This record gives sequence, structure tokens and C-alpha cells, in this order.
Amino acid sequence: MKRDRLLRVSKGLSTVVARWVVVLSLFSLSAYAQGIVIGEATIGAYGTLQITSASAGVAASVVKLGDDMAGTTRLAVNRSFTLDLNGYNLTIEVEQGGGIHLNSGITLTLMDSNPGQNALTVMSGSGAGVNTSRGTLVVESGRVVVKGGEGGAGIGGSAGGAGGNIILLGGTITATGGQQGAGIGGGAGGAGGNISMLGGTVTATGGQQGAGIGGGAGGAGGNISLFGGTVTATGGQQGAGVGGGGGAASGASGNIHIAGAVHITATGGNSETQGGGAGIGSGGAMGEVGRVGDMVMEASEKVVATGGTGVGGRRGANIGFGGSAGEVENAGDEVQPRHTREVETHTITTQVGAGGSIFLWQASPVFDGSNLVVTVTADEGHILHTVLGQTISSQQKWTFVIPEVRGPQTITATFREFGGEGGSNFGPGSGDYGYYEDDIFGCNTSGGPFGVAALGVLAVFVWGRRRRLLC
Repeated sequence: MKRDRLLRVSKGLSTVVARWVVVLSLFSLSAYAQGIVIGEATIGAYGTLQITSASAGVAASVVKLGDDMAGTTRLAVNRSFTLDLNGYNLTIEVEQGGGIHLNSGITLTLMDSNPGQNALTVMSGSGAGVNTSRGTLVVESGRVVVKGGEGGAGIGGSAGGAGGNIILLGGTITATGGQQGAGIGGGAGGAGGNISMLGGTVTATGGQQGAGIGGGAGGAGGNISLFGGTVTATGGQQGAGVGGGGGAASGASGNIHIAGAVHITATGGNSETQGGGAGIGSGGAMGEVGRVGDMVMEASEKVVATGGTGVGGRRGANIGFGGSAGEVENAGDEVQPRHTREVETHTITTQVGAGGSIFLWQASPVFDGSNLVVTVTADEGHILHTVLGQTISSQQKWTFVIPEVRGPQTITATFREFGGEGGSNFGPGSGDYGYYEDDIFGCNTSGGPFGVAALGVLAVFVWGRRRRLLC
């Protein structure tokens, strides 16, 4: 099949047109919707949606919604791909367990090619709304509304889990942590991970003791680079607006870099019994407060930071240390961040083969300790072959982060012509996976059911009951 060929399939559904995408379009996902085929995406028995392979000759790295969709069981993502809302709603509301879970090494990219009032909405009963602890979430565009459940971040980790890699390039994101979870970052006891923002509008609110952006209760802030967009970050009780979570002993601020065209309003969480959280910095505590790491800010007028109030006036710093209910050294102390001109920088170079391009989201040189976000894109008729020496199969674009850059970097990429051949791996992290909560299993789609290049996506929705996916 030639790459330019259009697939059109209509079986009681709206017509599906696929070219570089698989379009999912259905009016009902009720049980026993047997054997409906859209391209080669199958709506199986019991409302299970399986996307196991692309059409021969089509590098289907984008899954594009064709109607509103809703589910009540966690979506497990076992292959890297781009989800295009395409003007429709995707709603996941889970009473027990998390909403969306990215398996190890997976990159999920969210976009909306036809934005309106629609959204990706995820409400979690327990754990993270979108669990990125072992994967990477990239938001390019669209509206995202996420709420974590008990112990979970809105976007990031579940209880004990760090935030993983979170890359925000655009869109409108509202993320609220569950009890002890960050809005964006760590779950209860978890660090913030690697959080990079270069565009869009973010409203992030921590749950009790969670930071708005950063650590869950007692967790450090991680590596936070805010270089574009508009941010409103509010800590939960004792949590920093941006930085560490609160607790008996609070989380450290982590490394926080703020520069470029970004505007931030950060407010630490209040406490009637313990110290307040810093606006930007460490969380508030009963005893020891977390240390303040490397904080770099280009222009203070772009930042409005307010520390939270604490018991007996033990408030958190606007920028610096959280407050403490005890007589603790540095508690509530303000810290003067380093200006970007005082910070060492590192040169980033690229070596790109024919058939594609490399885009650096931060211009070289980059600040020491900051996160570097990179997008590698293949030209028409090509797909990625290697990035940084790692083989990447059947993928047209990949965005990733190099966290906490501490020296010069050379980003390399090669590409190959797309001819419909190749293995089933779809970006890093492909393969077999074991048991996860909600009785959902990942499967290996090697070769695809028809011996063609696999899509490398295995997305599973189970409506109204728990089922094992049979591959």
C-alpha cells in the first residue's frame, strides 16, 4: 500500500480517513461491540478498545479522536504516540485507582488540532490523575483538566512516586493534586521530577501538603525549569507554590530556574498548626525545613511570590525557606536567587542527518542545571532512525528532556525513508509489561497481527467492568 493511500471505513460510524493517523470514531462504546474495525483499530467485546497496528505503509504515530469518548477504568499507555483530541472530549473518571498510566519509557504527547471548549478530563479516585513517574508527558496544545486522587498528583506521581518527565509547551492545563499530592509533580512523599514549561497557561494547585508545582507531601521540588507561558501555582496546606512539599519535615525546593517569557504567580500554602510554605522554595514544616537548592531567576518583575502563613506568625518566605512551628535555623528566611547573568552556561550543538530536523526549545547556550527540551522531527516520507545513538522505530516526531544540564551537549539524530517495513517498537520503552492495577495488562504487538509495521500503541479502555486484555 502506498503511503498516500487514504483508508475509508464506514460501519455504522462516521467515515474514517487515515493518513499518518488512525482516527477513532464511534457513537457508542457499550459492551459487546464485537469486531468493528477502523483501519486496524478494533473495538472488541466488553467495550475494550485496542489499537494494535497501523495500515501497511502508514507511520501512524498519531491517534485522532473522531467523537467524544468517556470511560471509568484506567487507561494504560504501553506505546509512545500522540493523542489528538481533534475538537472532541475524552473523559476518564475512575473511582478506584488512577486515570492514565504511562508505562516505563513511554512518551504520551497531547494535542488538539481543532481546539474549542472540549478537553481531556481525568478524575482519579486514588493515585495520580496522569501518572508520569516512569514516562514522559508532553502537552503541545488543547485543554487538559486533571485531578489526582488520594496520595496522587494531578499530573505526576502516585503515593511515593516522583513526577517523571513533564513537558508543557502549550495549551491550557488545570491540575489539582489529591491529598498530599502536588498539582504537577510528586505524589505523597515523592519528588517533583523533571518539570519543564515553555508555553501555555497552567493553573496548578497542590493537595494537602503538596506543592502547586514540585514535590508531594515531604517531597523535594525536583528539577523545575519555567521558561515560557503563564503559571499560577498554589501550594496546599504547608506546600510551596513552586518547590517542596510540606510535612513534619518539609521537602527541599529542588533546582528552580525561571527565565524568558514566563509570568508566575506562586503562593505558598497556609497552616494553622505548622509553618507556612514558601511561595517559591521549600515547604512548611512542624520541625526541620527543607533546604533551598539552586534557584535562578532572570527578572523578578515576572514573578509574584507570596509565602503562606503559619502558626504563631511562622510564615514561609516569599522566595526561600518554608516556615516551621519549631525554632529551626533558616525557617522562613528569604533567599536572593542568582540572576541568569551570574550563571554558567553550556553550549548545545546538533548533528542531524538527511531527512529531518532538530529543534532546541531553549536557545544555546543553556543555563547550568536547567532542563533542556528537544524535539526531533522527520521530514515527509521519513521516520526517525536514531536519536542520541538510540534506535527509534516507526516514529515521525519525538520530544524529550535532558534534565539538569551540567555540561556541553551534542544532540544527534538520523532518519530513514519510510517504506512500511520495520519492527514494532514505537519509540523508547516498547515491549512487554507486567501487571498493573485495575487488572489491565500491556501486550507486545511485535509485527502486528497482519505482519505489518506496528503502530506501537496499545491503549485500553474498559467500560463498566474490569477485564484482562487478551492479545
